[in-house]
Amino acid sequence: MRPLVMLVLSLSLMACGDDIQKKSVPNTNGPNNDVNNENNTQGSNNGTTGSNNQTVDPNNPIDPNNPIDPNNPINNVVVDPDVCILVDPLSINFGDVPAGSTARAVVTVENCSSERDKTLLIDSVSSNNAGFEASAPLATEVPFGLLTSFAIEFKPTAGRAYSSEIVIVTNAGVRRIQLTGTGIVDSTCPIALASGRVGDSGNFTGNIAALPLDVVNLSAAGSTGGGGTLSYEWSVLERPPGSTTTLNPNPNVMNPSVFIDIAGSYRFELRVYENNVESCTPASVFVRATADEDVHIQLVWDTPSDTDQSDTFGTDLDLHYKRSSSVWNAAPGDIYWQNKTSDWGNPGPEDDPSLDIDDTDGAGPENINHNNPTNDTYSIGAYYYADNGYGASIATVRIYLNGALEAERTMTLQTTGTFWHVADLQIPSQTLTFIDSVTNGFP
Repeated sequence: MRPLVMLVLSLSLMACGDDIQKKSVPNTNGPNNDVNNENNTQGSNNGTTGSNNQTVDPNNPIDPNNPIDPNNPINNVVVDPDVCILVDPLSINFGDVPAGSTARAVVTVENCSSERDKTLLIDSVSSNNAGFEASAPLATEVPFGLLTSFAIEFKPTAGRAYSSEIVIVTNAGVRRIQLTGTGIVDSTCPIALASGRVGDSGNFTGNIAALPLDVVNLSAAGSTGGGGTLSYEWSVLERPPGSTTTLNPNPNVMNPSVFIDIAGSYRFELRVYENNVESCTPASVFVRATADEDVHIQLVWDTPSDTDQSDTFGTDLDLHYKRSSSVWNAAPGDIYWQNKTSDWGNPGPEDDPSLDIDDTDGAGPENINHNNPTNDTYSIGAYYYADNGYGASIATVRIYLNGALEAERTMTLQTTGTFWHVADLQIPSQTLTFIDSVTNGFP
């Protein structure tokens, strides 16, 4: 028995120049495969959102119905009709928020271009009315297939209705986010304020950029009430398909932590109670985890007959990644649980692959990373090490290149000893060839 090594990721429309299109995906159709790109739709931390997607004339990025001061840098931005942008959401209603408090929403901005060499450039993000503030995006240069995010805060100072818009100026045109909210006075409900940070250093914020395997520490310390004792209720509002992230040590402490197990988007919601009165509005923290390696491969799986895949007993699948000159399931040319890293390529660890997580009791994830890979053809596979009496498992492999999700493949593995050769990756062209062969044992 090998030792347990478990370390405790809607349909949207995109505008590309003046066209609206569904996001393009690699042609990965194959037998018994269900191909999907990661769901990048994001909503509001507080209140409700809409999906009023917009298009912009690439030859005139200024909306004539909303003239902007000629000195605004919007006039100096050159629009590239081949750069595609997806902003979500495009309308936010913060609802009722007590005067003097803060509600927060997070907006994501994605580069949905079809060409790898197209970078989305964000020139400015601004608000045109008091009561709403937009933070700077986590990144202003967004490569192909990736996204960034920024926070919008609603800070009413009086009991009245507020409205505004956020203007985002980019080289794909201008997008506007419609904002509404109502300030209320004489409120008797406590105010929830959620924030977090990666690790134990840095500022607490509601919009966090992280890496897979990071630990994010959440905090409800800014929440306030009328002087009574506050209690806390955190929940995982959103996590990537296949993630098993939970709140530790439990959802009812002021400052829980979460392990970011795979790449993707996470949202954690906070509700605060005082004398059994719930907070006026919930608050939440958004985390976007992006793989920073040249090659990042992720394996997750679902076993329908295992009714509790979060316990300590379940099915065991293994991720494999090998060089062209090597054989499966043997060191040093295959990276898997018995050979978690090897000296490949040049001397030193800079170009060596590594298996970061080996999950032996159900669901995954397992991750393999490879920076600076030398020119070769690398093969990706998954092996059903032990079904432990639970029968078939549905395996999903996601392949990220330069941080962007390149492909997602799904295959049902029936029993112990089944091997799935998923794909071959050619370097330096970064070309994927999908094999999708299933054999009894290693080929």
